[in-house]
Parts: sequence; C-alpha cells; structure tokens
Amino acid sequence: MNGKTIIAALLGACVMLAVVWFGWSAGWVDVAMTEQDQPGGMAADAGDETTRKVAYWVAPMDPNFRQEKPGKSPMGMDLIPVYTDQINQGASISIHPQIAQNLGVRTAKASVGDFHRTVHAVGYTQWDEASFEMLHPRAAGWIEKFWLKSVGDTVKRGEVLYELFAPLLVSAQREYVTAIRSNNRALIDAAEDRMSALGFTRQQISALRKSRKVSGRLKVQSDRDAVVTHIGVREGNYIKPETNIATLASLKTIWLDVDVFEADSIWMREGLAASVQFAGYPGDVWHSQVAYVYPELDPKTRSLRLRMVMDNRDGRLRPNMFSKVTIQAEPRVDVLSVPREAVIHSGNGARVVVALGDGRFAVNAVKTGVVNQERVEILQGLKAGDDVVISGQFLLDAEANGEEALQRLDSSMDMMMKDSDSQPAQKQAIFATGTVVERTGENTLMINHAPILALEWPAMTMQFRAAPGVSIDHVNSNDRVEFLLEPEADGSYCISELHKTGDAR
Repeated sequence: MNGKTIIAALLGACVMLAVVWFGWSAGWVDVAMTEQDQPGGMAADAGDETTRKVAYWVAPMDPNFRQEKPGKSPMGMDLIPVYTDQINQGASISIHPQIAQNLGVRTAKASVGDFHRTVHAVGYTQWDEASFEMLHPRAAGWIEKFWLKSVGDTVKRGEVLYELFAPLLVSAQREYVTAIRSNNRALIDAAEDRMSALGFTRQQISALRKSRKVSGRLKVQSDRDAVVTHIGVREGNYIKPETNIATLASLKTIWLDVDVFEADSIWMREGLAASVQFAGYPGDVWHSQVAYVYPELDPKTRSLRLRMVMDNRDGRLRPNMFSKVTIQAEPRVDVLSVPREAVIHSGNGARVVVALGDGRFAVNAVKTGVVNQERVEILQGLKAGDDVVISGQFLLDAEANGEEALQRLDSSMDMMMKDSDSQPAQKQAIFATGTVVERTGENTLMINHAPILALEWPAMTMQFRAAPGVSIDHVNSNDRVEFLLEPEADGSYCISELHKTGDAR
C-alpha cells in the first residue's frame, strides 16, 4: 500500500465519520440503547421513568460528556439520563437505509446444522518402528565374516548377513548326523528341533541331511528386503546371545508423525481420513488415515501428535521428509453457527452486530465455541434465524458503542476524556490493517501490515502477540484483517482486537 492509498483511506474514514455525524444530527442515524432511551418521554411513560434507576447523565450531542447528576452540557443543553437497564440491554443503533447502503452492510443468518472442520497441519516421516528387527545370535561365538558394511546399506531376502563360528552350533550338527546314521526317528526329530532353535534354517538342515558334512560356520541370512539402521559389531568380534549384532528395518511402510495445535486436538480421532503432500513431489497427493493419537501433548509446543502409516511399496518416501497434512474431522451435528466474518473479537470478549429490521442494529455479546474455515460455533448470545452483519459491522459496532468510534476509525486522535473529572487516561489503541502470513504460535501471528502512520511505521512484516482473551483461531494464512494495537509496558504492541475482512487470495 503506497502513501496515496493511505491518505485516501484516512480521508474516506473522515468523510464516513462526517456522514454518520451529519446523519445523526439530521435524524438519519439514531444511536440509542433501546427505545426507552429517548428523552422527554418518547421511550417510556412518566410512570416508568420514576421507577427506573439513573446510572449517569450525558450530553445530547456528546455521549462522552458524563455527570453523576443533572445539569448543562458545554453547549448549554440539558443533560439526558442513561438508565441502568439500558446499559444491561446492550448498545443498538438506527441507521437510514441510504447510510447502511453506503457502509456496505451485508447480513447472513445464524443457522443450525452440521459443523465441519478441516485441520491443516505439518508432518515428518520416520521409520516404521513395527518393522524393526534386532539381530542376536542363538549361541556364543566369533563372527568370522561380516557382510554389513555401514548403516543405510540395503539387503535382499536370502542375502548372507554374517558367518558365525560357535562350538555349540558345531556340536548340534554332529548330533544330527549321528542321529541320521542311527536311523532313530525320535533322535532325528530331537536333533532337528535343536538345530532350528539354534538358528538353522530348513534349507540348511535339509542340506546337512543330504551331505552329512558338518560346517564350522553358520551363515545367517536375511528373511526379507530391509535397510540397515544400526550396526553393533564388526568382523572378528566375540558375541553372545545378548549382543545386538545389527538392526534392520523395512521401508515398505513408513510412519508419518503429525503435530496439530491444541485447539484442534478435540477433533482428532483414530480413523480420520487425511491427505498428504510432500515438498519433494509437488502435485502428488497421498491418502491415509489417523492410525494412532498420542495420549499427551508436547510440553514445549503444546501440540498433539498423531501417527499415520503410509504405504511406501514404491519406495518414494524416506524418513525425515516434511509434509503438509489435511485432516477431515468428523462433523458435529445440530450446531448453531455464524460466518467467521460476523464475530468481532476484542479483549473484552466476542460480539456480533444483529440486524433487527427497519434499519436498526444491536450489538450482542456472544460466547463462541469451535471454529472452522468458514463459520464459528455460537454457544450463547444468538438464536437460529438471527440476521448477523458480516460486512460493515466494525463501523456499526463503533457507532453503537459511542466512546470507541473515534478510537477505531481514527487511531491517530487522542483519547477523549470520559467525564469532566480528570480520570486517568486509557491506553491509546491504534488501528491497522494487513494480511496474515502465518500463525507462529498459540497466540502469535506474523502479519504483513500496511503503513501505520500513528507509529510512523512503514509497510512491513512483523510478529504480533494477541492480548489475553483475544482469540486468533478465526484467522488463517492469507486472510486480510483489521486489528487494534495497544502499547505494552516493554514498549512493544499487542493485538487487542482482531477482525477478518477477507481472503488475500
């Protein structure tokens, strides 16, 4: 965004403020809590007003001017009362249809239905630990010949791994030959069983039965295609049954460990379908499913680990490859939800602007639940069929909440005093816009923001932390956002409000 665009945006905001102010003065825009707010008995009869409790008094033309008792405003006008029940009912606003059209106000329905969630995560391949095979000798002896040279070597089924000389193996062969010569079936069977227990294969036993020649070395062969992942001995070593000679593993299947954020962990179940893409194979998609959900979260990253078993009979995948994973979670049924754009998040919680009809709008505090790519679950504050504003709600919310209007739309202006008594000044919030680059943590975002004149910052990419209570679950990479920044004690700035306005793509 260049300088001309920034100036045009600021001029547009000022013109919009002027239009809203003029409309309010002319009767097009009426900011009020409820109908009962009108002075002079327009909202309630005199009998009701005598029983209602006054919270404070405000100037008709400046709701920021407050007093605890009746009096005159700086413009010489009588102050009007604001009742406690009006405060509890929440803010509302009435806007002329032409003004609403100029603001680009659009609405959508709060609806009940199936709530789908697509979880995006990253994964890393590793050896299928179920395929590990530890090689141990069945008898103590010496390795006369060792054919495994280094970790990473591949071996084929039937290939000789090492040759072992062991006195016990020689003795077992001699006993078998003696049993054959005696033609005693019981002795032959016992000798064969002993040789099998010591590691001789059926082929080796059959060859000895035919040749009746005792061999000083036992050739140990691989029973499958595999890769050497560990070597524990070398040629000439004396080994015992507890010695780990080597470890073999198969690459026909490979594990994919996937890390998902804590907020997404409640959706994870074994059996969920997933699609996987690897950077080394652009455009290719592997299909798998969640085979195992680990029982605990990582103590450092606060992420939940999942395991998928990938078919790798073609040998294209290798351990330690990076991947992008998309998991389709099971939908939740009968969930009340609204579009994500409808929810305004701030340090004071979430709220939505509800269209009441006839140009009237109300600001409702809501309690939100889970979030997907398009909608937000509403646990409290709305009902099915409510019309919620999904475009222009920032301006409506600002206008309906009086004191926050100039703060949101013109961040470079000083905060106005709340009343005539000199109360301590609040922190000045600064309005900014930008595009989310990525989520870098549970409460941090990398944002490519437009120039921020109030801070004399040029357009650049920065990481911002969300203030406590401010959710960032409703935004993803490439989302266009509007946000408010508030200074912290260390001189940095945190996000006090965050609102999605669209997708940069």
